[in-house]
Amino acid sequence: MNRLNLAYVAIFVVLLIWIGFFESQKVERIQRGALAIFSPFIKASGRVSNTASTLEGRQMTYSQLEEAYIASRRERDQLRIEMLQLEEVTSENDELRKALDYKARSPLNLLPTRVVNRKPLTWYNTVVINKGSADGVAADLPVIAPVGKDGAGLVGKVTEVLSANSSVVLLLTDEMCQVPAVMEESEDQGIVSGERTLVRHSPTLRLRYLAKEADLESGDLVVSSGVGEVFGKNLLLGKVREFKRGVIDTEAILVPVVDFENLEDVFIMLPNAAGSASSSDQASVNVSSSVGG
Repeated sequence: MNRLNLAYVAIFVVLLIWIGFFESQKVERIQRGALAIFSPFIKASGRVSNTASTLEGRQMTYSQLEEAYIASRRERDQLRIEMLQLEEVTSENDELRKALDYKARSPLNLLPTRVVNRKPLTWYNTVVINKGSADGVAADLPVIAPVGKDGAGLVGKVTEVLSANSSVVLLLTDEMCQVPAVMEESEDQGIVSGERTLVRHSPTLRLRYLAKEADLESGDLVVSSGVGEVFGKNLLLGKVREFKRGVIDTEAILVPVVDFENLEDVFIMLPNAAGSASSSDQASVNVSSSVGG
């Protein structure tokens, strides 16, 4: 034993002898203080010892550690997938609830349906919905979507019933879908149709055959006129973005009120029961009042 260690031992013995002359209460206080000071170190030492014992007992090999790591990553990925699925179901339930609320508020005879298929190259042209002959769907029935609080925007019309549970809808954004239209304020009439394009961007509509002296301004609302009795009256079509007066007539470019890039829940306008008003009469309601400027 070197001199330094002997000195530490001597000091320790002297302290013990000195403490021995204290009263028992003081000795207890000194003991409690010492325990309070060294308790965290004692506990930490115990945890390190337990951990070391556990690791020593397990002694996992490299391959076992690698397998455990891979298993933990798989479990993490599975939890992520389940979380995404839960968020998707929650979102679908919210959209369905909104659709049912809209149907309950609307005076129209509506059949809720959902877009289930859309081709990337003809996204502006047609969509497939999950309702068909089993629900009374037939060709030329108008298809609408909620706009604003209580507005009804025209999506297009059914062109083909594929089966009991599927139908094809020709969208308003396709050039083959032509809708008799009227300016909401001036009541000037024309024809609205889509513009064919292969570039996916916010689609536009073209309003043609307006009178040369038609009264219109940017931002004016255009609705269906009801002429032809296919689409009914007062269904929202779009707002004027720009217009050009020609030698004979006036043409305008419209921004659709329906979000055609994100179509999910839509409604088919069914005819009323026998003896009731037609679908054209159903649409003749004030659906444009809830659309802001």
